[in-house]
Amino acid sequence: MNKIEARSLLVLITFFASIQYVFIRAVGDDYSPFGFLSITNLTGFVMMFIIFAGTVVSEFYRIRKEDILHGLILSLELTGFNTFTLLGVAGAGVTVSACVLSSYFVFIPIIMFVTKREKPKLNIVAASLMAVVGLGMVGGFSFENFFDPHTLALLAADICFALYTVSVGKYSTEASPTFLVMGQLLFCFLITSVLWVGEAFVTGRPFELPSSPAFIVCVFYVGIFLKGVYSIAQVHSQRFISPIETSLIFSTEIIMTMLVSPLLGMVIDVPVEEITALRLAGGVLVIFGILIADEEIYKRLGKLIAAVCKRENGGKAS
Repeated sequence: MNKIEARSLLVLITFFASIQYVFIRAVGDDYSPFGFLSITNLTGFVMMFIIFAGTVVSEFYRIRKEDILHGLILSLELTGFNTFTLLGVAGAGVTVSACVLSSYFVFIPIIMFVTKREKPKLNIVAASLMAVVGLGMVGGFSFENFFDPHTLALLAADICFALYTVSVGKYSTEASPTFLVMGQLLFCFLITSVLWVGEAFVTGRPFELPSSPAFIVCVFYVGIFLKGVYSIAQVHSQRFISPIETSLIFSTEIIMTMLVSPLLGMVIDVPVEEITALRLAGGVLVIFGILIADEEIYKRLGKLIAAVCKRENGGKAS
């Protein structure tokens, strides 16, 4: 795999994530969120085990204590992300939630500096600012709601996912992606199952899940594509792509949702996102930010601007 293939794979799984809401909306909300997370994590783990059964059996003896610890750390970061997302989405609204959750990449340079003393490069800072402004234009986010408790919960979710992205970038080069993802899914299943039992005990909600065809389809889609395929693709891709560039690609999820929504609305009875000139301009700004986050593109752009400026200055001088 090279960088181009890794970027293409990240774009593909971002598309998978962007249409998940169609399946979730079709189910409704009359079920335990922790139960949903538990069953989708289990589905992803079983799918991974079936596909990689030969590798798991033949290389099981190579699993190290560090691999188990890394899987546990990733699962805790993901569970934190999912939990804070549930708390935030409950009262923040769809557009604000999508905008804030897509902006987690702003925390990655901070985490990289704190943990590795790695100063962010100028193109990364510029790319992050462009993406934040662009996402604000797409999501219509108002800073008046910035200190709302639900918004703060979404920001906590951002920090958890930023930590997860940085951890994946580090652990993906130290362990087998297959064992790393399977360990992550197994621990996620165990943690969310405990939270599900605790939720049922505290709230008195029945310890059960819907059996409707829509719910079953949703579980299989999220479990297979977002828990299994998404995780293994991200781990493999981050061997070649930096955490900040990965997160900027993931931030296009809200744009893909906006663009695909009208098409899906023709087939399935789901709310259609309105596409305006402001939202399109915001989407272009995010994409431009992703492009300049790439070191090679940034250097080429700098050379192009320098050449244009030199030509204009030469023209004036003559």
